Amino acid sequence: MGTAAHHRAMASAFVSAIVSLTVAGMGFWFTVRNTKRVNERQDRLLRINRQLSALYGPMLTLASATESAWHSFLLKHDLESVSLSTAPGDVDVDRNDWVIWVRAVFMPLNRRLFDVILGGGDLLIEDEMPPVLLAFSAHVSSWEATIARWDDQDFDELTAAIGHPGRSLLRYAEHGYAVLKKQQNQLIAHLIQGGETA
Repeated sequence: MGTAAHHRAMASAFVSAIVSLTVAGMGFWFTVRNTKRVNERQDRLLRINRQLSALYGPMLTLASATESAWHSFLLKHDLESVSLSTAPGDVDVDRNDWVIWVRAVFMPLNRRLFDVILGGGDLLIEDEMPPVLLAFSAHVSSWEATIARWDDQDFDELTAAIGHPGRSLLRYAEHGYAVLKKQQNQLIAHLIQGGETA
């Protein structure tokens, strides 16, 4: 009888050890899995923060400033749009005033936005460069040629050879910023619920 009791005690100890090891193993697995998920969320949050601070935030600010400057220019000249043909009598605004606005207001904003786009290509939401950003970049580059002519006192051309993409640029920036802010807020909420911060 002593042997049977001894076997039962050993079996009970063995079962207890197996249960303890299983619970410990499961706890370890859940900890590793949770840590991995938290780390992935923190990495994703860091990328989103960078997308917002280095690309979509500045893009939205500069596109909005450009839009506001354009509307201010139109309002100042009591216009709904601008015609800049060089035929006598066809220019809606004073050429010198237009050149000043382009050099002092529009092109500094355009150049800064162009630099933001060039420097933030790896931060785009999309896998490929969006057509609106390609169109804007071509527009800015073509303005550089026009301004170079102005520097040589050649004012035969008063606009860029390639037009501005218009409000689609601002809409793109607004959309990208809004999408990223929503994702950022969701990730922060998940991290706070999990007791973690990035």
